[in-house]
Amino acid sequence: MKKKKVVGVSALLPLVLCNFAALPVHAEVTNSQTVDTSTEETNAECQVIYKATYDFSEEIPKYPELDVTAYGYEGIYDGKSHGITVDCKTEGVTILYSTDGKTYSTKKPEYKNVGTYVTYYKVEKDGYTTATGSAAVKITEAKIEYETDDSPVYYDGGKHGIKITVKTEGCKILYSTDGINYSTENPEYTEPGTYMVYYKIMKDNYETVTGSGKFVIKKNPSNNNKIVLPGTGGTVKVGETIEVPVDTGGNPIEVEVSDPDAISVTVKNGKLVITGLKKGMADITVKSGGKTVTYRVKVEGSELFDFAKIDSTSPPKAGTGVSNVQTGDESHILFYGAMLTASLFGLLRSSGRKEKRKT
Repeated sequence: MKKKKVVGVSALLPLVLCNFAALPVHAEVTNSQTVDTSTEETNAECQVIYKATYDFSEEIPKYPELDVTAYGYEGIYDGKSHGITVDCKTEGVTILYSTDGKTYSTKKPEYKNVGTYVTYYKVEKDGYTTATGSAAVKITEAKIEYETDDSPVYYDGGKHGIKITVKTEGCKILYSTDGINYSTENPEYTEPGTYMVYYKIMKDNYETVTGSGKFVIKKNPSNNNKIVLPGTGGTVKVGETIEVPVDTGGNPIEVEVSDPDAISVTVKNGKLVITGLKKGMADITVKSGGKTVTYRVKVEGSELFDFAKIDSTSPPKAGTGVSNVQTGDESHILFYGAMLTASLFGLLRSSGRKEKRKT
């Protein structure tokens, strides 16, 4: 049965070859037919197989491209949200965004915290070639604003430590005595000595601050922290300046004034330099070595002429009748001398008239 089947197929082959040209062919023949000379051993006659090459391609239409401009963002953390910007000069386009390059939507991703974020985009419009691309948002850490005060202090029996003032709100401050183990507790010391204190200032999206400072507590001098003044108070005139010595044994001096409008006070070379500003009373609080002393100052109004300052032991100079008047203006001396002379002349004349009336 197998031999008959092969012979039957071979018998049909000439018929197929003879009617090959009659087969409907809709493709364009671009190359001539080639004969496959490969042979395969069979029990029947050898068969010849023909191959033909066809070109089914057609010209793909070209669409205009969209004029798209895209750029990212780079800046320091400011607490605001930022994203990429995609612009297209062609109207009516659809802009799509993605964070993974696979799933797109019309919602643009925006970022606030420190980091680098890549955003993918597509710009589409019917009749145009779709534009694709990506841009990045890069947000860097901001800086923490702060100040430290490790000024030395003098022993007063109290506890003292390094002072850190942070202007940036919401920061966390950590302290350490060995630079390894940190806690929120600020080390404080009582006894005189030099102490090393390490610190960290941290906040999300801000650059961490690290530093250290030597904190010093000095021994008190031998005066047992006493403040020595020449008295409990003094007097100054408006516009005049006096100097009051103060002994603190070398300790730093701090002063506070109860009425800055009445007097001004500075410390210079261990002295209180006091200037009268207006008539009244003012207290000066002197602080040093943990001690406090009050010095009261009376401000008197400036007197233009003071009879108490006239030297009665020496005769007045001719033409003035005034001696040793403490003023820096000679014209004032002549003026007030003339007034005094006129007053004396008026008194003498009045006295003469009274004597004439008696006679």
